[in-house]
Amino acid sequence: TALVELRGVRAGYNGQTVLDGIDLCLYPGEFVALVGENGSGKSTLAHVLAGLMRPRGGRRLAPGGGRARAGRDVGLLCQNPLDQLLTERVDDEVALGPRNWAVFDRAAHEETLTAADLFDLRGRAPLSLSVGQQQRTALAAALALQPRLLILDEPTLGQDWSHLERLMDFVADLNARGSTILLITHDHDLAARYARRVLLMRDGRIVADGAVEELEEVEV
Repeated sequence: TALVELRGVRAGYNGQTVLDGIDLCLYPGEFVALVGENGSGKSTLAHVLAGLMRPRGGRRLAPGGGRARAGRDVGLLCQNPLDQLLTERVDDEVALGPRNWAVFDRAAHEETLTAADLFDLRGRAPLSLSVGQQQRTALAAALALQPRLLILDEPTLGQDWSHLERLMDFVADLNARGSTILLITHDHDLAARYARRVLLMRDGRIVADGAVEELEEVEV
């Protein structure tokens, strides 16, 4: 059974079509990479999958037919971390979702802070951090609720490889525990290292869908 399914989805902004007939199923426990050029529709697809954008045509289907619970069912890391940083302290930012859903656990919270290399920054204001640190804060906040579907929109922003590897290993562990991961990236090496399925977008359509071993054979 699919975790989320799109059937013939059309979507866009200001009268312009960005997604043009998307058919897609994501299944529990998958680790999927979504690649494609800028403007191909990757972020728009992420917003539709996250339930933040209603299709103009077609349907978004999920088990039970209900709306996705923000944070619990679907977590989304946006390209710009400032779009989703809400509190005055890193510690509160990462704890916000679990506290709102009454599932806060101190040990799990500290594990998330440590994985994101934020433990020593937990008293800092998110807006005072570097772009890379802000990105890690936003990602840690999304990871904290261990959502059923986690969508990462270009998580490499401002990250050196050591921090990125540490975070992605944490994401991989979350995947191993059952969460579905959709990684949106321009970095084919990152996709090849972590994902097992690759989607290629071009001009608002998914033009290739296959195993990660086929990535290098697909001409982007």
